[in-house]
Amino acid sequence: MKPKTKVKPLEELSRSQIIIPFGVGAIFDYENFSAITMEVDAWNINPDMKKKLSINNDRLLNYINKKLRLTYEKDNYKPINYLIEAPLNGGPYSSDDVKERSGAYAARKFPNWGLCVHCYALSQYKSDVLDKSICTNSKSPPWNDKLKSCKSKGGSEIQPVRFICYCDKGHIQDFPWVRFLSTKCDDGCKMFQSNNHSQSNPSIYFKDDTRGKGFLSLRIHCGYCKKSISLAGFNKAETRANMFDNFGSKIFGCEGEKPWSSSGTDVCNELLNFQPRSASKIYVPIQETGLYVPRLDDVSLPIIDEPSIAELIYDENFTIPEITTFLKAPNYRSIMNDYNISDEEVIKIIEEEREKEDKPYEEVESDFLFSEYKTLCQERIDDEDFVLRKIPLDEYNLDFKNYFESLHAVKKVTTTTVLLGFQRNYDNLPNSFNSARKNADLLPAFKHLGEGIFINFGYKNINKWINNEEKFSLELKKLEKNFKQTSMNTEDDFSKIDLGYILIHTFSHILMRQLTIESGYGLSDIKERIYYNKEKEMAGLLIYTSGSDSSGSLGGLVRTIKPNFFEGILLNSIENAKHCSCDPICYESEGQGWSDLNLAGCHACVMTSDLSCEPRKKNSFLDRKTLIGIEEGRRGYFIEI
Repeated sequence: MKPKTKVKPLEELSRSQIIIPFGVGAIFDYENFSAITMEVDAWNINPDMKKKLSINNDRLLNYINKKLRLTYEKDNYKPINYLIEAPLNGGPYSSDDVKERSGAYAARKFPNWGLCVHCYALSQYKSDVLDKSICTNSKSPPWNDKLKSCKSKGGSEIQPVRFICYCDKGHIQDFPWVRFLSTKCDDGCKMFQSNNHSQSNPSIYFKDDTRGKGFLSLRIHCGYCKKSISLAGFNKAETRANMFDNFGSKIFGCEGEKPWSSSGTDVCNELLNFQPRSASKIYVPIQETGLYVPRLDDVSLPIIDEPSIAELIYDENFTIPEITTFLKAPNYRSIMNDYNISDEEVIKIIEEEREKEDKPYEEVESDFLFSEYKTLCQERIDDEDFVLRKIPLDEYNLDFKNYFESLHAVKKVTTTTVLLGFQRNYDNLPNSFNSARKNADLLPAFKHLGEGIFINFGYKNINKWINNEEKFSLELKKLEKNFKQTSMNTEDDFSKIDLGYILIHTFSHILMRQLTIESGYGLSDIKERIYYNKEKEMAGLLIYTSGSDSSGSLGGLVRTIKPNFFEGILLNSIENAKHCSCDPICYESEGQGWSDLNLAGCHACVMTSDLSCEPRKKNSFLDRKTLIGIEEGRRGYFIEI
């Protein structure tokens, strides 16, 4: 088994970066090597530290357990009991509290091949050596026998090789350099026969002719028989699919490797993709963010998070009479005594939780957001982690009653972002989810301390506008037609999208773009959270800062919702939405952006940073006409402002 590397936080990554974007399954270039972050089971976290690093957000924990069971892990699901922050990097002079939360996350060297910057030799890393790798090759490259050898010049630096291979199921491995080159080598060439591709005796060379012709400029050379092969065309799937080695096996057939896990390899029949190791598409984190809300009237009792009780809830093979018998056993009796709860109460809790689990995921998700929405609609909340004030609409100079039901200053908001797992493609393909844990009862997470503004449109206002502007339904049909041609398409997905959602999403983007000017925050520092559901009649928008330190709560954003500020910001936002440097093409578009899922919305007018945008498919379902349309029967929501 390949050894794993313990890496202390805060040396090259911040604690939040260890979770996202360089969390489990992601590749990061450290100072001396490149490595992939391992699943949390391999992190140096003992039971006491787990409790010290735990984030208190029972509502989010409950939601994530349901999401894992219903959507991602399914039959492999095991309850999550902790959401933990990354360990601290404590030293010998740290306080006792810091020492109790100090530890290391685990990583493993990847890729396992490096490229010499001088002679361009490919060699395999020593996985247990963390110092910078040095090439001591005594030979010159095949195309230049006059080049001074690395050994004679005292050694040359080896950098991680540029390309790696991965499949749509999430497996990742080194490019098959030896098998690929062997198809061009002479019969009996020592390169293929030798397993020694060390820094002192390499036999493969990788050359870029620097002519800038992409893969056509890249060639792999054999140091023994001097034959070479080009990478031209290997970015095409059909080319890779038809490549076989000398034994008739597919060279680019996935071998099911999971270097981020200690669970070995899987059987996989996928075709390997071929990308630079730093390409963003090879790592798509699956994450969830939840607000800490002080009024948790919908959170289940803590006893359901006990592993033994959770097993009784989620394993439907256990009947209620069987559970009644189990509860008389000493281990269950001890748990019930700790919570001072009777057998009848436990049975009732289990039955209620099973009823909740029968809900479809869409309903579970809407319930989760609705609890936040109800809290944000309150007039006043004072909590250690959540402070909110409702601002009366009559304090504003503009008549907002036809557009908003209420406006709120969120002076303090704490959000928690959890890494559930990852996939290596942007499409939600079946079996493409890879969990951030193997058997652990925890997931990595980090907290945001920030501020925000909450705009409650009021569902009645939105619904009234939709009913009055019936011609907008034609715009929705254009998006639905485009949507059905994408890989996102399922029978139910588009039902979540209607004009109200598109209106709020587009308004959020034009407002965020204006707020970056008014508040002092960068566009990547603020985020949106859309609350829209027809059945629950919620229609709201939270824009909040997402800094992982105190810089996210300096007051620059919350002041923008105050009277005498917000009117001007709103007017400027709407005015900006009326103009785009790409008009009339943008305004009249029947589909643009990712898979044509925007109408009148492009990079020049309403698109924002992907870090700011909430939906899974970033910068999609946008249309300025919902805000400022001027046609009869297709008038924008803010046309009168």
